[in-house]
Amino acid sequence: MSIDKNLSKNFEENDSKNFNRRRFVSLLAALPGVGLLVACGDSLSQATSPAAVGGAAAAPTAASLTTSNATTAAMLTDSTTTAANSATTAAMTTQAAVSNATTVPTNPTAVPATTVEARKTANLPNRGPAPDFSNTNWINSAPLKLADLRGKVVMMEFWTFSCYNCQNVIPSLRDLYADFSDKGFTIVSMHAPEFEYEKKWENVQEAVKKAGIKYPVAQDNDFVTWGKYHINAWPTLVLVDKVGNIRYQHIGEGAYEETRVAVQALLAE
Repeated sequence: MSIDKNLSKNFEENDSKNFNRRRFVSLLAALPGVGLLVACGDSLSQATSPAAVGGAAAAPTAASLTTSNATTAAMLTDSTTTAANSATTAAMTTQAAVSNATTVPTNPTAVPATTVEARKTANLPNRGPAPDFSNTNWINSAPLKLADLRGKVVMMEFWTFSCYNCQNVIPSLRDLYADFSDKGFTIVSMHAPEFEYEKKWENVQEAVKKAGIKYPVAQDNDFVTWGKYHINAWPTLVLVDKVGNIRYQHIGEGAYEETRVAVQALLAE
């Protein structure tokens, strides 16, 4: 019985202490500043420890809370300012890119015809008067002189029928003649033989027929006209303008589009 009474007494004393402790904690929680730490720790020992009272880990006071809030606000302001600056920089970069972009014309092909022709003729300098010729044997034409062709653009072709490179050029010449012969353009083909069998008239005639050549061809066995034009290779093309000046020369195969453009430019003069 005495043990039960002692236990009962101890329980009562503990309940009384716990009640008083909880009441004290509640009072502390109601105090400004202290209540924050008490609420977080929910213990009297934390609320009343030396650190809580005046140590390094003291509970925040009203002044410290104000300083903390000001610091936080400053950090938020700095973040906002940084974001604004980044947005401004991005906008300026985009604007610069737009300003530096190449403007695409609404109609890039609308270039005056005179401007186009001027660009073409800029690469066709006057190289001086073209020498006349006086060859006697002709295919596809009566004997011609350059003076007879004034007012036309004349292409002088120097070739020989067994030359492989010459054979490769012939299709482009046929096309030029077909496209522009009715527009003031003609070709005068000077056949200057490399080998003895190319000097025979009948062989030249057969070669011209086989190649489907329709423009005038003259035999230049003695290289007289060849020498006047200072030619030194097969094939060589020379363009003479409407007034008789040499304006363009190409040696060998290729440059077909370039040659066509030159013909068109001289026709437009």
